[in-house]
Amino acid sequence: MKSKSDERILREWWIKQLSDLTGKVMREEERRQIREQQKARKIMGEYESERDIEDAYAYGMITERKRDMLIRMWEQTEPNESELYRMKIELLQELYKEQKEILKQETQFEESQTERR
Repeated sequence: MKSKSDERILREWWIKQLSDLTGKVMREEERRQIREQQKARKIMGEYESERDIEDAYAYGMITERKRDMLIRMWEQTEPNESELYRMKIELLQELYKEQKEILKQETQFEESQTERR
């Protein structure tokens, strides 16, 4: 049978693991966004802004179809969190909060038991 201190150590370890995993997921998402931005900018080439794309269209240098494609690509270069990323972070934050609350309650219970003695 585990002692209270063993359970507390295990819970503190679990909270640290959740915190580390949350950081890892955040770093993975940052790298994904950077890759997407680099890919989009490579395809866009000479266009450094949405205005450049509109100007090229206005001067007949590109077709409306290409302009629409480039505008969509330009919008993708903006930081954009994926739905999966948001779900992962929400789940991890919820688990973290839950474990912290349990640890807090256990600590309060232990303190009240100590005071009664």
